[in-house]
Amino acid sequence: MRRLRLARFSEEADSGTYLPLNLYASDRAISIDYAIMEKVSNIALVPVSFTWSDLGSWRSLLDSGMTDESGNVMIGDVVAVDCENSCLRSRGRLLSAIGLKNVAVVSTADANFVAPVAESQHVRRVVERLGKCYLLETKLTPSHNHVLLPALDASVLHTCFQ
Repeated sequence: MRRLRLARFSEEADSGTYLPLNLYASDRAISIDYAIMEKVSNIALVPVSFTWSDLGSWRSLLDSGMTDESGNVMIGDVVAVDCENSCLRSRGRLLSAIGLKNVAVVSTADANFVAPVAESQHVRRVVERLGKCYLLETKLTPSHNHVLLPALDASVLHTCFQ
């Protein structure tokens, strides 16, 4: 029997909050522990009775329990048929998938990302390679509506995408 699942969330609910590009680009990549917690002397701790999971990978999102009956996490406009244990996220357009197992797919207005869940934590490698190709998707946040592109030598793109 084929399983069909349709998930719809409003664009507003998925829009997020983004820093202006100049602040985001100038900020160092550093954990909150080093950036704040180790430098502040007047900290108070409050005991709580809930579990916490740092959702730092697609695997941890799947393990969080926010899945459908087939083990999928679906966010945005997503149609999944016979998919299992996959993370499917779309922003701004419909994403449809058939027969995926253990795959992360993220679709946004400017880029798509597809990887086995077990390898998806290595997205930094892709971002580094794209940065070497001078692609602006590695520099901007989704809050930008448009970008004025400078002239680009076609040989750069040929070198990066052979």
